[in-house]
Amino acid sequence: EVSHLITSTGHLAYPVLEDGKLIGLISYRDILKVPSDLIDKAKVREVMSTRLITATPNESLAIALRRMDETGYGHLPVVNPLNPTKLLGILSKRDIIRGHEAYKKRIIFEHIDVFERVRVEEVMRRDFRVIEDPTVPIASVAKSMVEHSLMGYLVIEDGKIGILDLKRVLKAVLSDPNKPVSEVIDERQLKVHPEDPIHKAVEMFHKYNIDALPVVDEKRPWKIMGILTLREVVRAYELKR
Repeated sequence: EVSHLITSTGHLAYPVLEDGKLIGLISYRDILKVPSDLIDKAKVREVMSTRLITATPNESLAIALRRMDETGYGHLPVVNPLNPTKLLGILSKRDIIRGHEAYKKRIIFEHIDVFERVRVEEVMRRDFRVIEDPTVPIASVAKSMVEHSLMGYLVIEDGKIGILDLKRVLKAVLSDPNKPVSEVIDERQLKVHPEDPIHKAVEMFHKYNIDALPVVDEKRPWKIMGILTLREVVRAYELKR
């Protein structure tokens, strides 16, 4: 049931309540660790994380961003500061991106121009993974993403650079784990350059609803320089702060 929720809504994590109290969080990573033959039998309680990293409504976004960066968590349940088991909402990296785009002309963030001052090359991942055989099954890619905490893969097919982000992998593996990578990749040739401001990537993440972008040399668009994901956007904010 949770797998269906994730693929149908695109929300990658869900708070878990019992008797109205917050007791855990279940995410796509927990789901992908369950063997496919047990996915219909395993219960949420058996796979959820009980290590709760939370935020409160009056904390600054800078604190929430730092907490995400330090823990590697992409979602923070928002709780009542006087009662940490009382769930009020949930904050994700994508919420922060959406909020930035919606209010970038209003001063709601400290140093709202931070994404203009950080360049892609300052935070992009250089230890990116490339798939050169698009016929490999998506299940093997999903397993690697969980093991290495990756949010995206670059795919080389017919000399073109495609992107395989987390949401695409998750949706495919939960519907047909044997589907080849070539049927799942985003072939729109979306990309950024090392010298671009992070804000350009933020706009693309928001506009195209993606989680990762290839970084290529501006003069040699076939040369891959790195990969940029939502995780690096969070680090960009903390870097300039």
